[in-house]
Amino acid sequence: MRGLRVSRTINANIQNQINTSIIFHYISENEPVYRAKIAESLGISAPAVSRVIESLISDGFVVETGVAPTERGRKAAELRINTARGTVIAVDLIKERTRIAACDFRGKIVERFSGFKLSDTSRLERELISSIDHLLPSRRSGTVGGGAKLSAIAVGVPAATGTAPSALHISTSLYAGLEGLDFVHTLGSRYGVPVYVENVVKLSALAEMNSGAARNCSDVVFVEVSNGIGAGIIVDGHVYRGASGASGELGFTLLGGESLAYRPSNKGWLEDRASMEGITRRASEAMTQGTSLMGDLCSHDPGRLTPSMVCQAALQGDSAALRIVTETVEYLSLAIVNLILILNPQIVVLGGDLCRLPGLEELFVSPIRAAAGRSVPFAAPPIAVSALGEDAGILGASRLAIDSLLTSRFPYKLSSSPS
Repeated sequence: MRGLRVSRTINANIQNQINTSIIFHYISENEPVYRAKIAESLGISAPAVSRVIESLISDGFVVETGVAPTERGRKAAELRINTARGTVIAVDLIKERTRIAACDFRGKIVERFSGFKLSDTSRLERELISSIDHLLPSRRSGTVGGGAKLSAIAVGVPAATGTAPSALHISTSLYAGLEGLDFVHTLGSRYGVPVYVENVVKLSALAEMNSGAARNCSDVVFVEVSNGIGAGIIVDGHVYRGASGASGELGFTLLGGESLAYRPSNKGWLEDRASMEGITRRASEAMTQGTSLMGDLCSHDPGRLTPSMVCQAALQGDSAALRIVTETVEYLSLAIVNLILILNPQIVVLGGDLCRLPGLEELFVSPIRAAAGRSVPFAAPPIAVSALGEDAGILGASRLAIDSLLTSRFPYKLSSSPS
């Protein structure tokens, strides 16, 4: 048994700070809610709850939004988080075109903008600033559409970001233009707000846990299959980052003894075979070895072949396309089963460009579920498809920014399970 170490004893001021944090988070997770319900649920005296609520209202974190009947038939003022207190800019650099959104303090998207292609620009920071300015009609005053004050910026990147969400250094294998960029300094200096940088797959996992397919789960694995392959891991409600911030590099998974000879350059062994680019490359090679419906779909031009065409051919029974899909499913199943065996998550969520392919359930999801059911020696977790789609990255980025801002003010939260 490990003893709990504390740096100081709890006086009345610290106890009030703890109560304020716990009450704030309770309102955030259960709104609309009223004072008596908070006191009953948290076991805090009614006068103490009222004092905290008045302070939160005075500071602009909570608002009264109306009157509603309570469980006992009386009427009470409803309490909600004040979404108008501030706005955060959320950025997802991994999509075909950079997705940027202004979000309120509940993480709801207020306005969005589709910007530049990450692979097309060598002036990434300048392009990003231009796109953010598009959402800031009054940049000098730091306000977003509707007049809400800009409070923070969070950037999701297809890369490892170091040991903290505010990391200064970005390390990436797929996008050389990101290497070493310092968004925290560049964007922080320009806009005068905190800037957070995190791997976008981790952010997608965070979003799915908060408002997507993994809602009400605290141990989650999110698997992104796009041009790269990565895993976002949530343990006990928190993003697991690893010792150097590089957890979840699933694309570099080695499967089989022969894969030990693989020397990665900008792609990992699994990415080379099971990413969207890997599917296209292997299908193009198969087209040159015999007649295939895939050739008809791309007008016999391998440069026009897409993963969607491969799936369309597979759904129509084309043997070459079916072989490519089956091999891809086997690769992904092996990686996902190993994740399940190591992490024992409550749910695995599939996301990325994979989820846009025709025949997703028949060709990919059902076979992966079947493989997990056969190979896992305990009850295999559900394997679901992302409920947030292309918005997962920006919603996760907004959640990172909001949580980081509020945790500095409200650091205490009740555990989801008894300690």
